[in-house]
Amino acid sequence: MAENILETRILLRCDTYENWQVSNVILLSGEVAIAKMNYVRSLGLTNATPENTPPAIGLKVGDGVHYFSELPWVQGVAADVYNWAKSAVKPSYTASEI
Repeated sequence: MAENILETRILLRCDTYENWQVSNVILLSGEVAIAKMNYVRSLGLTNATPENTPPAIGLKVGDGVHYFSELPWVQGVAADVYNWAKSAVKPSYTASEI
């Protein structure tokens, strides 16, 4: 089978959260949309600066049927976290055990 190498850049759909919420766009099945959120304003932070505020980005993947506002947010499942890490009581170690 022949192999072709394409040099290209893929641009995902990206807009502000506010613009996405009023959009009537239905994302194609598997199409990724990025929502840039105003983290400072949404949390009511008064002492936030670009240096001490983490970025707030949301992702949604289209299904070809629902509007952006109707789709669930992409989430990371904590299935790879050990049970002891989720426990209220954590193990303790001495310096020699580390």
